[in-house]
Amino acid sequence: MAFDIWQRAQAKWRGLLVYVLLEAVMRVVTTFIQQRTESSGLLLYAAAVSVATAIFCLVQEYRLLMTDQEGDDAWPPIWR
Repeated sequence: MAFDIWQRAQAKWRGLLVYVLLEAVMRVVTTFIQQRTESSGLLLYAAAVSVATAIFCLVQEYRLLMTDQEGDDAWPPIWR
């Protein structure tokens, strides 16, 4: 099973790269907002957006690795 997941990851590297980069950028933006602001409302909003983005990215990465669908080896629609 691990070998199958590794093969899927190699075949679908474009989609995985997009979602990993999106998650990394959101963490950097959230950290920047947390360091620069004193407003608790903005901190809560930034944390909520970061958590929602992380969940979205993890679900998409799981979908890419565990299922085979048409077009998975191309760039995902979020990139276009």
